[in-house]
Amino acid sequence: MMYDKCLKTLEYDKIIGSIAEEACSLLAKKKITSLTPLVQSLEVEEALADLDDAFLLLNEEGSVDFTGLEDVRPAVKKSAIGGSLSISDLYDVKILLRIVRSTKNYFKGHDLGNRMAALADLLYFDPSLYEDLESAVVDRTNISDDATPTLRSLHRKIQRKNDEVNEKLKAFISNKNNEKYLQDSIVTVRDGRYVVPIKREYKGQVDGLVHDISSSGGTYFIEPARVVELNNEIRELHIAIEEEILRIIKELSGQIGLYHEPLEYNVELLTQMDFVFAKAKYAKKMNHTRPTISKEFSFTLKQIAHPLIPVEDVVHTDVFMPVDNRALVITGPNTGGKTVVLKTVGLIALLAKSGCYIPAGEGSSIPLFDNVFTDIGDEQSIEQNLSTFSSHMVNIVDILQYDAHHSLYLFDELGAGTDPTEGAALAMSILDTLIEKDVKVMATTHYAEIKLYALQREGVVNGSMEFDISTLAPTYRLTIGLPGRSNAFDISRKLGFEEKYIEKAMGYISEKSIAFEDVLSEIESNRQTSEQLKAEMEELRKEAKRREEETRHILQKEREKAERSLNKAKEEAQEIYRKAQREYESILKDAKILAHSLSKEQAQEIQETRDRLRKHLDSVQKKPSKSKKSSNLRAEDIQLGKTYYIRTIQKRGQVVELPNESGDLKLQVGILKLNANLRDLDVVHDVETKQQEATSQYRATKSMYVKPEIDVRGLNAEEMYDAIDKYLDDCFMAGLKEVTILHGKGTGVLRSTTHAIVKKHPHVKSYRLGNVGEGDTGVTIVTFK
Repeated sequence: MMYDKCLKTLEYDKIIGSIAEEACSLLAKKKITSLTPLVQSLEVEEALADLDDAFLLLNEEGSVDFTGLEDVRPAVKKSAIGGSLSISDLYDVKILLRIVRSTKNYFKGHDLGNRMAALADLLYFDPSLYEDLESAVVDRTNISDDATPTLRSLHRKIQRKNDEVNEKLKAFISNKNNEKYLQDSIVTVRDGRYVVPIKREYKGQVDGLVHDISSSGGTYFIEPARVVELNNEIRELHIAIEEEILRIIKELSGQIGLYHEPLEYNVELLTQMDFVFAKAKYAKKMNHTRPTISKEFSFTLKQIAHPLIPVEDVVHTDVFMPVDNRALVITGPNTGGKTVVLKTVGLIALLAKSGCYIPAGEGSSIPLFDNVFTDIGDEQSIEQNLSTFSSHMVNIVDILQYDAHHSLYLFDELGAGTDPTEGAALAMSILDTLIEKDVKVMATTHYAEIKLYALQREGVVNGSMEFDISTLAPTYRLTIGLPGRSNAFDISRKLGFEEKYIEKAMGYISEKSIAFEDVLSEIESNRQTSEQLKAEMEELRKEAKRREEETRHILQKEREKAERSLNKAKEEAQEIYRKAQREYESILKDAKILAHSLSKEQAQEIQETRDRLRKHLDSVQKKPSKSKKSSNLRAEDIQLGKTYYIRTIQKRGQVVELPNESGDLKLQVGILKLNANLRDLDVVHDVETKQQEATSQYRATKSMYVKPEIDVRGLNAEEMYDAIDKYLDDCFMAGLKEVTILHGKGTGVLRSTTHAIVKKHPHVKSYRLGNVGEGDTGVTIVTFK
């Protein structure tokens, strides 16, 4: 059980109160305010795992809204045994289901490995019940007029009756003969019935029923006889409406009773989720981080800051205690931050054990202490006639009676308030006793004897709060490994204290003490110089990193510029090719016209020229026109020994050296080792797939328009050449394996011309005359490569 007094001393309740403010529902607020450090380490790990997942979701998608969540468990239990609920209870159940629906929608598509998503998956939502409640319940006091057809009809009837009454009463008021009777020309309501205000002296002149009299007695509120029957009908309709509403409430209560168990479970699940998200929201707001739970009995807390100190005033510092350090003795000036460090470390220990993030930097670790004991602050008690020293000792006696192990002890000004020699001796005695146990101790002091004790005692280490002598102000940063030196003489000198008094005072101090202080002064000076150099080196490192990033950015822009220029050049080349192709087609047409007037040798020469032109254009068209694209590969995707496609050289290579921060890596290509970059690589399977898909898509499109047969009968030799040549190209690109050329039997001229053409075609593997049933010698069957 946690030592309860420390919770108040370390202001744990204030932090818990701040976390509770982040919760949406009163249920979650109550759960948070009752939170205390957990007992079992497994409970802590579970709580932190929940918080991890909620924190991740909060950063990626924002929080779930649990506003309006009420504890409907008593109500639904009542409905389960046949009781009717109030309209307010029905409304709360409706809001519960609305929150369930929105929560399930928020987590839709999320991996159930996320603990919050797994909780949301357990929520029960009944669409039918929700729709019934949504359509029937308006708010905490009203049922919708349109809840049922019967209720809607009753309300319409009342409206019509009200209109009739108003018309008759307006007619009564507007009648000049009745003006003298009226106290005021208005229609009002008394006891649910429409009335008019009549002067007392004329109350006997108006036929009707008196429902009320003004406090002065001067006005009588009378229901004229002409509307009594209509008012009676309205009253009956109101009674019918009340009965219908009771019936609706009972029916809805019965439906709720059928699902009382899942509805009760919904309340518990949503309260837990609101509870966890509140912790996540507070952690994000305060920049708290997840603690690493140390399995060893040591802690490393980086850049800690007390969460109750305003952000603009807080100074971050580091605190660490390795396994072999049992006690840390902190010295330093008053108001220098010693007590704040103690409280912050203690608070971090409590928050970590409560399954919360801590006010420390990333990578901080702390063990789960079995207990935290504190003696902090001025415990002087006038009521009990105790001095400061006595009250501290009463508290310490209480602490030391616990036979606690694996605990944290925090002492502020240990041994203070009495004779320095005796107080220091008592402090060292207490430290000696505790460090023999499996505990960690942090204590602040001003005593020089305890500084020396910490230097000599194994397992005890000194720490000091920095003090800037030039400004006479503390820096609030903790230095571990070095005791704080006394600044009394330096401060006095700065404040104008005469040197003769300081020199006289120094005469009362032993030479050994003076030498010790001088050594401390020199060490402190050297440490500050070292810290300054370290800070300067860090700044230089950051500047180098910044320049490296700028250079990388400029290089990337230049690469993109080069890629754009390359792509533009390729587009221009394609346009030149298309223009050349158009000119080629024009030349062919002209050549056709001239062919008929030329000799056989000249025609043959023209034919050979056409073949060369076609072959040249085909070779240009087949040259790859690749647009350099950035790879989707990441450094973590690359595996040693795996083969990747290098787009820049159009070769495959095997990874022999993993990529650095810039994405540069080495690959083995044949007998050569080449440097490359991630953006130039593709997965081999992806490259082959893309090429196959592109070819298949082109061929599929082409095959839709190419027939497996062509008829060249009736064409002359020139026309046959163009028709067959283009047809064979199209068939090859469409992926056809075999086609038929129909030339007829006749004299054999068309057959011979056909064979002459297909024999020279680059895509033809073989050709033959047709068999019986294929067209015999009247067709030629062509097979492609």
